[in-house]
Amino acid sequence: MFAIETTPLSFSYRKNQPVFENLQLKVPEHSIYGFLGPNGAGKTTLMRILLGLIRDYSGEVKIKGTSLKQNPYLLYRKIGSLIEQPSLYLHLSAKENLLIYCHLFGCPKKNIDDALQLVNLKDVGQKNVRQFSLGMKQRLGIAIALLHEPEILLLDEPINGLDPEGILETRELLIHLNKSRGTGIFISSHLLSELEKTVSHLGILHQGKLKFQGTLSEFENQHQGQNELWIHVNDPQKGIHLLEAHCKAYLKENRICLALPDDHSIAQMVQKLHDGGLEIYEVRKQKKDLESMFLELMNSSL
Repeated sequence: MFAIETTPLSFSYRKNQPVFENLQLKVPEHSIYGFLGPNGAGKTTLMRILLGLIRDYSGEVKIKGTSLKQNPYLLYRKIGSLIEQPSLYLHLSAKENLLIYCHLFGCPKKNIDDALQLVNLKDVGQKNVRQFSLGMKQRLGIAIALLHEPEILLLDEPINGLDPEGILETRELLIHLNKSRGTGIFISSHLLSELEKTVSHLGILHQGKLKFQGTLSEFENQHQGQNELWIHVNDPQKGIHLLEAHCKAYLKENRICLALPDDHSIAQMVQKLHDGGLEIYEVRKQKKDLESMFLELMNSSL
C-alpha cells in the first residue's frame, strides 16, 4: 500500500491543454518524497487535487489505499498541509494560534504542547508571532499541520524565503518527524541542493508526465554518468564561448562546468582555455549534484 497513489490521473484547465496526463504517482509509506519540476509543470495543481481543492479531474487519487472520492473527509484527517507561507495570527502567541486551530480541527488541547515540542517552540512563552523569525513562523506552520496528528504531510515550497539557519531548522525537523514518528512527507521545492539532503524518494514532472519516479539513490545511479569538471578562470563567459564548439558547458557558481569522458579530454579543454588567453585558477572534478542531474534530464526532454 502506498501513502499516496494516483491511477492514472489527468487534468486540464482548458480543453486540449492538459496540465498532466495519465499521471501514476506512487508515494511509499513513511518516505520523504521530493516532487520536482520546472515552473508551470503542474506541481501546485497536483497538491491542490490531493487536498480536495480541485475535484474535476479524471482518474483516481488514493490515500492509504482508499479513494479520495469515496471518503474525502475521513482521509483529510490523515493529511496535514503547508502551502508556502503559513497563515498566522501575528498578534497572538504560538500557543494561542494553535488553540484556534485546535477548535477548528476538533482535536484535544493536549496536542498543542506536543506539537510545539516537536517543532522546538515550546519555550517561546507568550511572545507574539510577529516577533518570530521566518524560520520560527515556518516551524509554527508545520506545528499547525501536525496538530491533528496526520500520517502524511504535504508541503509546497516550505523553505522558500528562509535564511540558512531557517532552512537547516526545517530540514532537521522534517527528518526528525519522518524517523521518530514515521510521518510520510510529500514535499515540493525549487531548492534542489536542500532536497538532496532530505528526501528518500523522487518524482520528476515535466510536460505533464513523470520523467522519473523512484529512490534518490536510483536516480543518482541512472543519471550520475560522468563526473563534472569545474574550471575557475578569470573570464568564465569567454571560456564557455571557447569550449562550446567542443562540448556542452555552462556557468555554475561562477565556474565553467562541463562533463568529460576521460583525463585526456580534460587536458585538451584546459589547453584550449590557455590558448585563448585565459588565466586558469583551478581545475577540479566534481561529483554531480541533484541540481545538475535534474537540469540534464530537463534539457534531454526538450
